[in-house]
Amino acid sequence: MEGGDSIDTNLLRIIYNLPDHKFPEFEEYIVPLKNLYSHILSEEDNPPHTEPYELYTPRDDIRIDVDTPKMVSACLDALLVYSRRIDCIKQMIKLGCLNYLSSILTSSLYNVNIKSTVLCILNNAASVSPSEIVRSSGLLPTLHMFLASNDEVLGVYSNRILVNLVPDDTNERIAEDVYLVHPCWYQSNHPLADIVFVHGIKGSTFFTWRQRDVEHKSLLVAVVSRINSMCSIISQIVSHCFNSLTSVMFKVNDWSIEERQQSVSIVQSDFDIYLGESGRQTLLWPKSWLSRDMSDCRILSVGYPSYLSEWFAPSGRSPKLIEYHAQQLLEKLTQSGLGNRPIVWISHSMGGLVVKELLIAASGCQNPIADSTKALLFYSVPHFGVPLCIHTENWRSLVQPSLEVSQLHPNSSQLQKLNKNFINLAKLNDYSILSIVESEKTTIFQLGGVPIRQHVVTMDSADLGLGKVVMYPADHTDICKPDNRRSKLYTLTVDFLVEQIYNRIAINRNVYSMIELFALIQE
Repeated sequence: MEGGDSIDTNLLRIIYNLPDHKFPEFEEYIVPLKNLYSHILSEEDNPPHTEPYELYTPRDDIRIDVDTPKMVSACLDALLVYSRRIDCIKQMIKLGCLNYLSSILTSSLYNVNIKSTVLCILNNAASVSPSEIVRSSGLLPTLHMFLASNDEVLGVYSNRILVNLVPDDTNERIAEDVYLVHPCWYQSNHPLADIVFVHGIKGSTFFTWRQRDVEHKSLLVAVVSRINSMCSIISQIVSHCFNSLTSVMFKVNDWSIEERQQSVSIVQSDFDIYLGESGRQTLLWPKSWLSRDMSDCRILSVGYPSYLSEWFAPSGRSPKLIEYHAQQLLEKLTQSGLGNRPIVWISHSMGGLVVKELLIAASGCQNPIADSTKALLFYSVPHFGVPLCIHTENWRSLVQPSLEVSQLHPNSSQLQKLNKNFINLAKLNDYSILSIVESEKTTIFQLGGVPIRQHVVTMDSADLGLGKVVMYPADHTDICKPDNRRSKLYTLTVDFLVEQIYNRIAINRNVYSMIELFALIQE
């Protein structure tokens, strides 16, 4: 580091030396930082500054002291904006940015959110200058360490970078906001199909798709419950004449699809738990469970910013329509190689509307994603709107619902048009559809300690009129969070995927290969 300066001061120096651009985020993220560093430079010839320098940003509406993690976070947000431009990422590398980013990743001073932003910057850099990432001291060992750790967030971010660093014959590079959940970068790069997860409003990859939370249990109680459940499974398997306890333990640890379908018991507390920075939390079921049951597939998850209310959105944020999110994801998923093989979509809540809008847009521009799509699984997707939105309209001045929420008004003309276009597309392409809908009310808020509960998505709204519809005893939050690998919610999901991928897609591929072989013989 230059002159013994702290990391944040060096990051400020890099930002100060990067060119000015009039892209949308420039005034919000970058100008305050450039002004701050200019102020620091102007005081170099003066007596030592005794008070901490402060940054005022309209985004946070607070003052931030230099030499704090918050200042580092503000600098990284600015560098992430810059890293989306090829000319800027090259200049960042020349200014020594990679060394400082590597220092942040290996430091215990910074949390997962800060390190995740660093990994996003590195992913953009890997797409432009992979050789510089490889040569940068300490980066590759750190990425491998994260990949092998129990922290799924840092592991998934690191996996994306490593995939982008190692070119293959498909030349697929995972874009920003797209996460490669499975396989790991060093495994097979010829998957049978793509499974894509899309979260709903206020969701995220690392929240929406977790296993169901262990509520009101200490870690010890949860572990004891897991042991009891395992013992129960073992006793049942032994009663079915398995030969040895060793083989029993093997079966318990790697339960196959057939065994799960034949199992006569549903275990209610078989959680995978680890201790992260935020304390006890469950793992991503697409990574910890589905990657084992659908190991021949590539599993992707996407993220996009969405808010229930404009009160909670960053200041200066321009409201976004569902169509905007769909178009952005379409571009990023296309860049990530989606459309090169069959696709099955899994979506929750508003995410299902984004998927439908994305497929319509793909069909309109001859993007192969529309034709490659074979099936869709909807978890409580409000095809015909959310009744709660009626109340938000009545209290609009107080609630300030986001534009996304306003689009969910029951039977709005936008939803009617979306449904009509999608149903036509689904019939044309013979999409298979499974809808799983909540049967329990969700706690909306508490009034005097009393929970106010409401159905978020009703059966009438979740039933698109295509495919199969199944009600499941869960609320809107937990409808996409299975308890364990033997729960009905998970088996419904996996059975649908097996039918669509291993039975429908694989059989069609084999038939097509036989036809090709027969044609070659005839020639």
